[in-house]
Amino acid sequence: MYKINNQTFYKATEAIHNSSIIVNEVLIEWKIKH
Repeated sequence: MYKINNQTFYKATEAIHNSSIIVNEVLIEWKIKH
């Protein structure tokens, strides 16, 4: 069974978290402008 490295998993979750924050900020700005 393939075991994911903890550091790799942490970096992946961090990247997903950061991208969702960026998406939220873009949506908020879009709502303000429209």
